[in-house]
Amino acid sequence: MSVSELSLDVGVEEETSFLELVDTPLQQFATGVEESRFTKLRDEIMLAWVAAFFDAEGCVHLTTDGRIQLWVTNTNLDAIKFIQQIAGGSIQVRNGKNKKVYRLYLTCSKAIDFLKKILPYSIVKREAIFHAIKYYENNCKDKVDEYRRLINSRLRGD
Repeated sequence: MSVSELSLDVGVEEETSFLELVDTPLQQFATGVEESRFTKLRDEIMLAWVAAFFDAEGCVHLTTDGRIQLWVTNTNLDAIKFIQQIAGGSIQVRNGKNKKVYRLYLTCSKAIDFLKKILPYSIVKREAIFHAIKYYENNCKDKVDEYRRLINSRLRGD
């Protein structure tokens, strides 16, 4: 499924494709662009949005036993479901102070596939994402502590 086929309930009467909300401004911007390039542009914009959301609300983690985990946490279920359509994974719900908190949780290959999609667009967590992918692809189970330091220090901004 391409990003342009995903939908997001944004509170209008009918379920509206997230991209329908940005089509008009994009079409004005991309006047004269062939449809395949236009679709690619929309997909890239959506992945950039997801990467920015992950930079702000997500976390990538390497466990002590060498498993890659990631999660995205927010109080907006629609946003979490939208990202789930791209990434897969499961949504967990817990009660926050004033409202419910939703967490999209991914592990192993699903986590890595998602990180590969957003890596080109990530800014804040780019190095942590890069090291997580490198760890997984190179099967560096013998270097868990080294990679945990690399990933975690990049998340703290060291």
